[in-house]
Amino acid sequence: MRRDALPLLVARGIASALTAWKALLFVLLVNLALAFVLARPVTAALHDLFDLLPSAQGLLTKPDAILFDNVTRAHPHLLGDVDTLDDLAAGKDVSNSFLRTDGASGTLVVLGILNALLAGLFAGGFAGRFGADRERGSLSAFGTDAGRFAFSSLFLSVLSIAGIFASYKYLFAATGAWYEAEERKYEFEATGLLLARLLLFLLAAGLIRLVVLFSRASMGLSRNGNPFLALASGAGSWRAGP
Repeated sequence: MRRDALPLLVARGIASALTAWKALLFVLLVNLALAFVLARPVTAALHDLFDLLPSAQGLLTKPDAILFDNVTRAHPHLLGDVDTLDDLAAGKDVSNSFLRTDGASGTLVVLGILNALLAGLFAGGFAGRFGADRERGSLSAFGTDAGRFAFSSLFLSVLSIAGIFASYKYLFAATGAWYEAEERKYEFEATGLLLARLLLFLLAAGLIRLVVLFSRASMGLSRNGNPFLALASGAGSWRAGP
């Protein structure tokens, strides 16, 4: 079996991640902080709404009241444009809507982008520890590798995000405009078409992620921060297989 074969790389990646437990703990704490930034303002606003306003007591006692609908109607700024999430689930193009939304949904988009960029930055550190022969558990060495491979790793992350977004837009959202689900004679036809579109998008997204993961592994093994060389090596590795 080759040194860069998929099963061997997977096994080495898991072992390397477990060895670098300090870096894993640090990354988990960063993600916890981002989640707190998102949840804390929404939690405080909900407490103010339901604990202090006299109208909240009547709202919760009405048998026909739908809490979510009432909150979004009376306080649209709290959760933001939730219709965008419905459009996303329906396969519609929401690229412009996400940029204009506010509230929790808008914050989620901003923090999601920030989290993706931080993940790309930290991935460079893990790639360096993956290819290291010693001090794999060193947190300072992880930080050094994250800085060394920062540009290349972020470039691969941006490329991955752009590729997955394009796959969603053209393989899932755009293909939904080719037919009207209501015009299908049987319900299973529309469901089958939806699942086929979703499967096509997931396959494309998985392939993009696989190439990026191989590229980072190649970058860590070679200790070369050239993103184009790593991308070419990663694209060739998944095609070659074991």
